[in-house]
Amino acid sequence: MKKLQQWLFWQLIALLSFVALAIVFQGQLSSVLSRTQAKVYQNSSAVQMVKNKKEKVSYDYSKVKSANLMDLLQAQISNQNYPVIGLITIPDLGIDLPVFQGVTADNMLYGAASATRFLINA
Repeated sequence: MKKLQQWLFWQLIALLSFVALAIVFQGQLSSVLSRTQAKVYQNSSAVQMVKNKKEKVSYDYSKVKSANLMDLLQAQISNQNYPVIGLITIPDLGIDLPVFQGVTADNMLYGAASATRFLINA
């Protein structure tokens, strides 16, 4: 019985340590997940970007809220395809940022969101 109590004690210590580390490094985890997913969108073709500009999207700023690690994980799990309409690249600062059509919290997790609807001559 004593061995079982010791084993449970050390399991609890390990779990609490893991939770503490996750809380301490939440910002870094969010940054890594966000950058990793943003790189997927940087490979969008110019033809696809033009098509994405025609999609109907939301521009309602009131629906956008501050993101946390759980929001980022849920967006990763949902694996949605967000409409990329451009890229911002600043090599000296190491910035490669996709620009998404529409203003949503999910768009802002992975890049910049367009503030207004673009007019397209098609």
